[in-house]
Parts: sequence; C-alpha cells; structure tokens
Amino acid sequence: MIGFLLRFIAKLIAILIVAIIVFIAISVIPIDKTLPQEQDFYDAMQHHLHALDTVSIPDVSSGFSAGYGKVNITPPRPMSMAGSGLRKLRYEGVHDSIYVRCVVIGNDVRKAAIVSLDMLLVPPEVTAALNAALSGTGFSLDNTYLSATHTHSSIGNWGKRLSGYLYSGPYDQELVDDLVASIAASIKMADESKLPAQLLVGQIPVPDMLYNRVAREAGTLDSMLRVIEIRRPTDTLLIASFTGHATCDASGSRYISRDYPGVFTDVLEQNGYTFAMFMAGAVGSHGCKSATRGMETVRSVGTRLANIFLSERNALQPLQDSSLAMTRTPLELGEPQFKVSKGLRIRPYLFRAAFGTSSPELTALRIGNVILLGTPCDFSGELMPPIDSAAEANGMQALVTSFNGAYIGYITADQWYDVDHYETRLMNWYGPGNGAYVAESLVAIIRALAK
Repeated sequence: MIGFLLRFIAKLIAILIVAIIVFIAISVIPIDKTLPQEQDFYDAMQHHLHALDTVSIPDVSSGFSAGYGKVNITPPRPMSMAGSGLRKLRYEGVHDSIYVRCVVIGNDVRKAAIVSLDMLLVPPEVTAALNAALSGTGFSLDNTYLSATHTHSSIGNWGKRLSGYLYSGPYDQELVDDLVASIAASIKMADESKLPAQLLVGQIPVPDMLYNRVAREAGTLDSMLRVIEIRRPTDTLLIASFTGHATCDASGSRYISRDYPGVFTDVLEQNGYTFAMFMAGAVGSHGCKSATRGMETVRSVGTRLANIFLSERNALQPLQDSSLAMTRTPLELGEPQFKVSKGLRIRPYLFRAAFGTSSPELTALRIGNVILLGTPCDFSGELMPPIDSAAEANGMQALVTSFNGAYIGYITADQWYDVDHYETRLMNWYGPGNGAYVAESLVAIIRALAK
C-alpha cells in the first residue's frame, strides 16, 4: 500500500512538473532588448511626426476667451475603489466629493476644452464613448484635452477585461455613461461661460516635497509646479499641474477623496481664485515626501503646495500670442513585454487577452507659447529635461500630463528598466528604450507646433 502511494505521488509530481514546463513553454518568452529605434514601428512613428509639419496655426491677434465648468461625479451608490494595486474595496463614505472640471479656451478661429477628472485616470471606455456624446457641440476628441488628478482614493468599476476587474472592480456601464455625460456637461458649461481673458504662464520650483520612488537618491526629479492663470474681467481661474503621486491618503482607506490635489484647489478657491483645476503631471517615479499617510498628510501636502504657489504667483508671465492648435498623434509601440522576471515576459497574446488592445496617442495643445503634452501613461518626470530644453529652445514652455484617455502602463527612465520596483517590474509594459523613445516623440511634437 505504501509503495503504491509513493508511486502515485511520484507520478503526480512528474505530471505537475511536465504541466509547469509546458505552461512556461507556451506562455513565457525572453524579453526582447531590441531598442525602439531598431524596430519597424519606429519608422511608422516618424511618419506620423513628420505629418505634423502640415498643421496649420493661424496668426490670431484678437486675444483669448475662457470659461469654466465643474460637475460633481461622486456616485450616489456604493462603488468599488481604484488606485491601490488589486483593490476592489467598496467605499464606505465620502471624505470629499469628486468632480470633473473643465476650462474652455478660444480665439476667433478655434476653441479647445481642457478636462480633468478626480480619478485614477481617464478610463479608455469613457474616451471611446466621448465623441458621440459631444456630437453637435462644437467639440470632439480633436479639440478636447483629457487628464486626471490621479487620486488613488477614487471610484473604480470602469475597466473591462481581466485587468480592468483587478484594478477597478467589476465593470459598470451605467457609471461609464454617467462619466461621459458629466464630461460633456462640464464642457458645455465652460463653453457657455466664456469671457475675454488674459493668460499667464509659469513654472514654480517646489523644493523638498518630492522623492524618486524608483531610484531614490540616485534618480532625478522634476519638481516644477506648472501653471496657467486665466484673468477675466470678473474673476481669475487657474490650471495647475504637479508631478507628485496623489497617494497621500492611507492605502487602505475606504473613503472617497481627491487627495492632495483637492486640498490644493480648495485652498486656491479660498484665496482669490473663482476656479482652480489640477492635472497630474509627469508623475512616474515621483512621490510626495511624508513620513506617514492619511488625511492629515493630504491636508499638509495640498496646503503647502498651494501656499508656495500663492507666494510666487507674481512671477507668472503673459503669453506672447493667442495662437491655438491641438493635435493627436498615434503612438506606435512594439510588442507588449509584461515581465515575470528580469529576463522573461509573458507572450503578447496572453497580455492582450488580459489587457485588450488599444490605440494610444500623444495629444498636444498649443496655447500661445505654452504647449500641453498629454501622454497615455504614468510618464516619468525623470524624462522631462530634453522636453523642457526643446520647448525653451523654441520659445515655448512645456506642460506634460499623464492619463490622456488611454493607458499603456509606466514610461520610465531607461537606466532603471531592470530595477526591482513596482513601476519597472510590473507596470513597464513595452520594454527597454521606451522612455527615450516617447520623450523623443514629444520633442518632435514641440518642434512641429512651435511655428
């Protein structure tokens, strides 16, 4: 009997070993270290970028108009939360309401909407449905710049497929429909409230508030608070972007919150601004310094950032012209490379089964001599130096934001690709070299639009 049992166990172990070997053989392959510049998709990307040379930017001397809108998107029923890994907790309460905020800026020739959601990101399902909802309004994805605050204490239930379920809970079509309708309503509200406006722009250094989450002291930081101030005859508005991850609340919190961006906008609206809007900047690799997490930290970080801006706002400079142009450039990518170890990745067909396929884009909105650059990812602030340099060389200021309506994971500095960290191990989905590649593409867009 014992001999039979031992033979059975041995056979079972052998079967399991064979099954594991077969599974690995059909599902895991080596990471491809070929750089983007050496792959076919790079040539296709260059074709897209060269096409931007034909973009028309009319010379307009009539000045800008601007309006704003704000719609509460706090759900009236319990929802899953999104933002802390595989977190599908249903929220138990609302610490502070979440919104979609919009500014519409126009001149005599064009207008564009800038939208920010108090959410982890702009869900791709929302982006896909937005064009139809905007039909007949004078707006479409072609003149709507999307972004999010990236608060990790907001609602889920917006993602399809396995990945969407893991990160945001079960898909809820009603929620997605409500978000689309709210964005459309905020744009309409902003468009109808436009008044003549003077725009000012600035980059304000914010020392000692950030740390590099991936490389610590060995890494670099983009510590600029980038802002556009809008002065109208009756009031003043503000658009702001910063690179600190909105993870100041405790990771296990079950309360809806805008995190520190909400405190930042509230403080400004209590100190002379009728309306303030926050967009997550190049937040990849960047966290807010704090010894603890929780609502006290949320208040402290948001208040400090707002007070630094208020003390430096007189340094803002008027925009040099009233040109306005928006572009959407397809972002060509190679095969997905979702890591399972330092040298291995799952096969692309398994990645697509879990994450689906997407058509990511790089969005750009030129407003005078400031250019907003939207990326479909957590874009790393370590990649900003060549972008800022290109903008400055062309008489522009750059403002890069993440989460423009699609999502392709983290785009991080290439020297950290093999570092054993969440951003580079689990969330860098498209292989080595993509940091320099995406930054290079943004530089090309700046040069094309800086006419």
